[in-house]
Amino acid sequence: MKTKAKSTQSRGVKALRLPKEFPFPGTAVPLRRPKDGTGRIRPQGDLEARRRRLLNLAGSCPDFPEASGHPAADVPRVFAE
Repeated sequence: MKTKAKSTQSRGVKALRLPKEFPFPGTAVPLRRPKDGTGRIRPQGDLEARRRRLLNLAGSCPDFPEASGHPAADVPRVFAE
């Protein structure tokens, strides 16, 4: 889904007003500015609950084909900062 957020500025503080379709728990969310200059918002949810739901899906599609190994070397990945 792609939509726009409205931005407002008051006394040097810029704020984004997000549509209802983008709920975030709590009152603050971490922001990240990659090298390309675009802003990214990463919601802080209950990551452990999300991991459990994902692990519960394991084996839930018995007709799904097995993936073969990839010839490239493993690349270390950072999932949480």
